[in-house]
Amino acid sequence: MEPKLAPYLRSPQGKKVFVPQFGDGLVMLACAKRGANVTGVDLSNEQIRLAEESSAYCGVNVNLLEADTQRLPEEVPIDYFDIAVAECGILGWIGSLMRG
Repeated sequence: MEPKLAPYLRSPQGKKVFVPQFGDGLVMLACAKRGANVTGVDLSNEQIRLAEESSAYCGVNVNLLEADTQRLPEEVPIDYFDIAVAECGILGWIGSLMRG
């Protein structure tokens, strides 16, 4: 887990964690290994495939969605999650921080 995120995620057990554009998936997997109910969203079906393999290897379950983080499917309510965890690399994929 990235040292800067660790203080915020000391006790994610049982929390619903949203990880947009999860990239390598390490933060997402670290949260899941600590007992969080994790949903990861990424635009790339290859990233989804790799995350499925990684989560199986790590022995954790994560909910993975291939979607645009700014256009989540209706079955993912915006107020469902307790915490969102994003790495700095996501900023290149976000056109606007305002939901529209």
